[in-house]
Amino acid sequence: MRGLPPSDPQGLPPEVAALIAQLQQQVQDQAQQLCERDQAIKQREQALVAQTVELAQREPPPAACWHTR
Repeated sequence: MRGLPPSDPQGLPPEVAALIAQLQQQVQDQAQQLCERDQAIKQREQALVAQTVELAQREPPPAACWHTR
């Protein structure tokens, strides 16, 4: 990413390098969590679509409206 120091920053105090490594790990962990959440949402959407299709196939067609009789 732009603006971020290299993965192994040289010449920085050890505390700063450790903080950068910790933040990079947190970003990776959060990215993984978002990917897992996205996958779960996609699975729920697929289940809802399947349920909708099943319900649509079960329900009889709506009765004719009064103006079409």
